Amino acid sequence: MVLVGLWHGANWTFVAWGAYHGLLLIGYRLFDRATVGTVIDKVMKKRWFVPFSVGAMFTAFVLSAAFFRPKTLQTSGYVLGALFGSHHVTGEFLLTTGTIVLIFISLFLAVAQERSQFIDRLALQPARIQIPAYVLAFLALELFPATGPAPFIYFQF
Repeated sequence: MVLVGLWHGANWTFVAWGAYHGLLLIGYRLFDRATVGTVIDKVMKKRWFVPFSVGAMFTAFVLSAAFFRPKTLQTSGYVLGALFGSHHVTGEFLLTTGTIVLIFISLFLAVAQERSQFIDRLALQPARIQIPAYVLAFLALELFPATGPAPFIYFQF
C-alpha cells in the first residue's frame, strides 16, 4: 500500500496515505481472524449491523483524505486537528454543509450497495433509468461541493 501511495505522487503525504490504508487492511485482517466463531462475529454478520460496519469503514476511508490532498505532513496534521476540534480558526469550519450532505449521500449509497447491490443493479438497467441516476449524482456533486472549486487531482501529473 505504501507503493500505491508512491504511485500517486512522490511526497511524504502519499506515503502516509498508503501506510494508513495498509494499516487499515492489517487491522481488518487481524480483527477478522481474532473474532471468528465468537459472539462478535455472529453480531457482525447480522443484517441490521451492516450499516454500522459500512459506516465505520467509510469513516476510516474519509479520514485518509487528510493525507491525500495536503502538500505536507504538517498540513495533514492541521487538517486532522481541525477535524477533531484541536485547531480552530474563527470563521473556518472544516465540515461545510456541502461536505456533510455529500457524506450522507455517500453513506446512503454505500449501505444501499452493501444491502442490495444497488449500484450493480443500476448498471444493468436501461439507459432511461441509468442516465437520470447519473445526472442526479453529478448534480449533487455540483450543488454540494465539499470545498471550493478544485482542479481534478490527476491534472497535476
